[in-house]
Parts: sequence; C-alpha cells; structure tokens
Amino acid sequence: MPQLFLNNARATLASAIDDVTTTIEVSAPVNLPTSLSPSEWFLLTIFADTTRYGENIEIVRVTGISNNTLTVERGFEGAAVSHGAGESIEARATARTMDRIRARIGETSLVNANAPLDDRLRMDGLAYRKADYPELAAMFPETLPAQEVVSGTPSLPDMGRGAAFSPDGTLLAMAHNGSPYLTIINTSDWSVVSGTPSLPRSGWGAAFSPDGAYLAIVHEGSPYLTVIDTADWSVVSGTPTLPGTGNAVAFGSNVNGTFLAIVHEGAPYLTIIDASDWSVVSGTPSLPGEGNDVVFAPGSTYLAVAHWESPYLTIVAASDWSVANVAPALPGLGKAVDISPSGIIAVAHNTAEINSDESRLTVIDPNDDWSVVSDAPVIQVGIRDVKFSPDGAFLAIGHYGDSHLMVLDVATWSVVGGTPSLPNYGETVAWHPNGDYLAAGYFNAPNLTVTARSADWFYLPELSSPHLSLEWRIKAQ
Repeated sequence: MPQLFLNNARATLASAIDDVTTTIEVSAPVNLPTSLSPSEWFLLTIFADTTRYGENIEIVRVTGISNNTLTVERGFEGAAVSHGAGESIEARATARTMDRIRARIGETSLVNANAPLDDRLRMDGLAYRKADYPELAAMFPETLPAQEVVSGTPSLPDMGRGAAFSPDGTLLAMAHNGSPYLTIINTSDWSVVSGTPSLPRSGWGAAFSPDGAYLAIVHEGSPYLTVIDTADWSVVSGTPTLPGTGNAVAFGSNVNGTFLAIVHEGAPYLTIIDASDWSVVSGTPSLPGEGNDVVFAPGSTYLAVAHWESPYLTIVAASDWSVANVAPALPGLGKAVDISPSGIIAVAHNTAEINSDESRLTVIDPNDDWSVVSDAPVIQVGIRDVKFSPDGAFLAIGHYGDSHLMVLDVATWSVVGGTPSLPNYGETVAWHPNGDYLAAGYFNAPNLTVTARSADWFYLPELSSPHLSLEWRIKAQ
C-alpha cells in the first residue's frame, strides 16, 4: 500500500474526540488531499499546541477522506489519547516512516555502488537493475525506465535526417541520404514496408498528418516536397513546388482546417499549405533567412520557426499568419525547435561567438510572458534536433557531443541515465506516440537506432526537487 508524503499539511480538530473515535472532523485544512484511492494512506500528528513541542501527542493513520472528514486508525505510533476541539494537526516525519523507507531501499551506499548499465551510463548512480533493487524500482513506476536498443531494426542506406512516427504508432518514416531516400518501417516487427515511393534525392524531414492519412516528406531535388497517401503509398498530385530544398515539415490542425508548414531554401523560406486542396495559403510572412525547423503549438494556435538571420526564432499566429513579436531573440542561428504539450518551447541554436561557452539550448515559457527558463541546462555541444515526449515529461536531444543522444527529465532538467549512445552525430529524433520508443537517425551504419523502455532496468530520478511524473510526491510501496 503506498504511503503519501505531504509538505506543510495542517488543520485543527473541529470537535473533541475520545481515544477510540475513528472518524474525525477537521477545520481549515491546508495541503491535505481531497481524496484517497483505496490503497493510499498518510500519517498525521495530533497535539495540543501549549508548548513549543506540543502536548497530548498522537500519530494517526489516515485511510479515507470525505470533505473535511477523515477516517483514521488510532495510535498508529504510540498510544491513542483523547483530544480537545481546536487541537493542531500536522503532517510530520515519523520514526516508523523512516524505518519503513530504509527497510525497502537499503543503505545509501548500496544504491550508489550499483553497476552502470553496460558502458552506456553517462551519470553514475541513475540506472539500476530491477532484480537488484525490486523495492526501490516499485517506488518509481511512473518514471521513464532506462532505454535499451531494439534489435532487428533495418539499416538505412545512409545518414538518417528526418524521423516521424504515425499518429497510431504503427509506422516509422525515415528520410535519409542514399536511394530510395525514404524508408517506412512497420513497428510491429520493424520490417520495411514495400511499395513506398522513392524520392528524387536525399530526404530531410518527415511528418504525418494528424489523422495519419498523409505523409509529407521534404527533400533535395524538385519539387522539394512529396506528399504520400498512406492508404496505398501513392504520391498525391497537385502539391506545390517549393523554391528550394525543404529542410523541415510539420502538420497542424485547428478550427480553420489542417495545414502543412514547410521551411526551405529560397525566399520566402516558409510556405503554408492548406491540406484540404494542397494550395499555398496567401499572406504568410517571409522569414529573414533560410528556415531550419518548424513546429505547430498545441491546438495549432501558432507555429514556431527556427531559422538563419536574427532574431533566429519567429512565432507566426495561425489565425491570420502574422508574425507575433513575442519570443526572445536567440544568440545565434536557430537549428531545431519543439513545443511540449504544456506549451514549453525548446530551441537549439548556435552561440553568438563560435567558441563561446554559452548554452546552445534555450527553453522558453510562453505561459510566463515568453520568458527564458533560467534553470534549463547549459549544453555546449552542437544540437541537431530536439523533441519532447508525448507527455512532455522528457526532452530528447540529438547532438554532436560524445554520446550523440541525451534525454532530459523536464521536471529537474537532469540527464536521464541509461540512454544508449549513438555511433555518430545525432541528426534526428522522434518519440513513439505512447513514449515507449525513441528513434534516432545519424551518420554511420546502421544510421538508425530505436531504443525502448527496458523491462529489466529503471532509473532513479533527482529527488532534491519536485518530480512532475511522480505527481509531486514519492509513493512508497
């Protein structure tokens, strides 16, 4: 049964109780849960606040809540006593709680001495084998487990440059160098889908429509954009030709329809297409330089574009396709951008000076007046792609550093342990819709790596600050 731990929870007794009462009324509760699942419970200390440390002290176990009525087990640690109306109630650490935790996770030295996951662990002490620490693993069932490489995935002919999972997760599209420049993979057995069209030249970016009916690929070689009907893998006719090589592509749907946004070489560097008839939307703005990446915000209310030339990040309102001067200017060339389900923007860029020690990652919170998130990590290696997990709890980064792939825990901005390294520069990353798989394309055979949540390993998150995926509390089993 999971014990809950509460910060600064308090109340007072609404009326006097004797030493056997198991239903108590409280007044002015602060930070107490409003309900409990059948298996959850927590401890409260009741005391008469007549001295610095209190008198008439009793620890009770709360097993149920209904409005301001608590169902409790009396005398959980020590004897049950009578209490008067107005006595204080607080959530406090107790000796039995500490003993219970220690019994389940062992001494700290044992945890820190754990062997790393193969030779791929970049931060000692984060990844653990479940068989070695079953009770500890049970305390963190909601965190992302350590990742292991999926076997049996196909090799690409050359560098993987653009990756996208279909909305239902059954397909993985990889745009790459080397003929046929596009490979579509069935995720049920990681086999290559036959009958898909070849692109004119190297593929750069891929995106499925929200309903999965279409797959858009941008590439070198005219017409620089190919839209494929996923029902029969035929090329859709009537799509426009771009002014130059397409670098990235994204679909978005809102009340005005479904749109396809493409950034490319050649002015105006941004093209918006109405997916109902594949016509170019008029009135879209021109970027100050070549576009490198584009993404629609949740609800497709706006799109964010990373590009050459200052301010290197442009926000375009989807209501009228006007430029919204809201985002802060980046220090250098915008290279990749993504937006979490909660609206947080991660953008990769160059630094102002080529040899600068400044970070090449900026995180922006539109919900806080488009301010830069100050506790985002400093990443000094070149970044090629960034992607939030479907729940927004993690950020995958393909980069040019030693490991070429990292995953950040967004709640703490710490590096997640147990993420495998890539053989060479990470060029593109994509999450499976349920977050179980992470695909990465790069330059070196086999040019594609897919990792999966391991059933044998888990990672211990940073506990010095609140952890979003643990719902701000640790569940001790």
